[in-house]
Amino acid sequence: MFSIDIMINMNKKYLQLLMLSTLGLLLIANTAAADTYLNWCGKEWWVRSGTGNPGSNNWNSSDNSVWVDENENLHLTIQKVGDMWYSTEVDTTSADYTYGVYSWTVSSPILNLDPNIVAAMFYRHNDTNEIDIGATQWGWMYSDRLNYGVAPNSYQSAIPYDSPYQNATDVTYSFDWEPTYVHFTAKLSNGTVISDWNCTDQTSIPHVAGGVAMQMWLMNHLAPINGQNAEMVLSDFSYVPSSVAPDTPDAPDAPDTSDTYLNWCGREWWVRNVPGNPGGNNWSNSSNSVWVDENQNLHLTIQKIGDIWYSTEVDTTSTDYIYGVYTCTVSSPILNLDPNIVAGMFFRHNDTNEIDIEATQWGGIYSDRLSYSVQPNAYQSAIPYDSPYQNATDVTYSFDWEPTYVHFTTKLSNGTVISDWNCTDQTSIPHVTGGVAMQMWLMNHLAPINGQNAEMVLSNFSYVPS
Repeated sequence: MFSIDIMINMNKKYLQLLMLSTLGLLLIANTAAADTYLNWCGKEWWVRSGTGNPGSNNWNSSDNSVWVDENENLHLTIQKVGDMWYSTEVDTTSADYTYGVYSWTVSSPILNLDPNIVAAMFYRHNDTNEIDIGATQWGWMYSDRLNYGVAPNSYQSAIPYDSPYQNATDVTYSFDWEPTYVHFTAKLSNGTVISDWNCTDQTSIPHVAGGVAMQMWLMNHLAPINGQNAEMVLSDFSYVPSSVAPDTPDAPDAPDTSDTYLNWCGREWWVRNVPGNPGGNNWSNSSNSVWVDENQNLHLTIQKIGDIWYSTEVDTTSTDYIYGVYTCTVSSPILNLDPNIVAGMFFRHNDTNEIDIEATQWGGIYSDRLSYSVQPNAYQSAIPYDSPYQNATDVTYSFDWEPTYVHFTTKLSNGTVISDWNCTDQTSIPHVTGGVAMQMWLMNHLAPINGQNAEMVLSNFSYVPS
């Protein structure tokens, strides 16, 4: 483009998180070169391959990763193949699903997966028209285990970490979607309802047709904490249409008519203001959220406005950046932000041509505080949670990008290098031009654990072409 009671109370999860199912041309790694399809429960499903969101994952369409067994059960997996971890996804080839009852029966236990794994079942039209059921811990073992979402604004978590149902099998997950509500239910095989939630938020309920998908994926492309492969086995899916007719699918989103720009460090920057990824966030471009002060410092914020949390982002209007040295100096401390906040500085062409520096805990207080990545395959974390530098100010974050390497460096104002990493992965290093961006965003659209607004203050950005 990161007290147990507090964690549980804030755990209004947002599973939308980048659930992109677009049937585009994807970079394929260790997967079949041609599109793969399978038939299950009387429907044709496309099996995803390539690389992309959510989580910048690699997706495997091989029949060792996704298959229908002799009992007509569908298997989705998380697997390590060679040195790489792969996620899996299937999508209906039909995109005419709308109001009605959607039900999945999962025979394997998915409410106690590895903390870095997400198992998802959902309807999707686009980022702002999506209905999600997700089983995940979002990286933390004390999180609720089940999440419901109606994008873009409504989310609910369920099934606490100490629930007696976390190892339940043959659970039916469903939602009844009508024009004025979406009612979610999780039910045991004996009929016991272990969770339900009724969403009546009229700003979120979709009114357009779309497709259905299931996924197993890795949060932020992180390997499972336990280092083990994982599997979700689905024994059934059904869709019973409502008697209510859907609206005509909406036209592609119109261009935003209220774009905001600012000048900083001799460059023009666009200030983002439309909902979307990463994290399915809301983005504010107001002058109270993003601004350049009288000392020419750029301020990016996380702020709660009314009942909604907003993230912020600026992007260069120029997209002719390529090899060279990219440097950001951040005067505020960002290595000890709230665990749900990500502060990012990066080059980007697309999902598979991106170089990132991110200060985040990825939701866990014992995580490293800094992440480097060269998409799609190379990642490195740095600055441990107990580092004496976690509250450092005036830190310079940089990368030197050349055709054969990307060298990351983090340096204090006195010149002390507190972290560096040299990436030489030739499958990841970009060779195309793109833009530069800075962000503060909420992981999976989760409110900060401390409930407080946050700010990143950048005093300088420079780019020296190679």
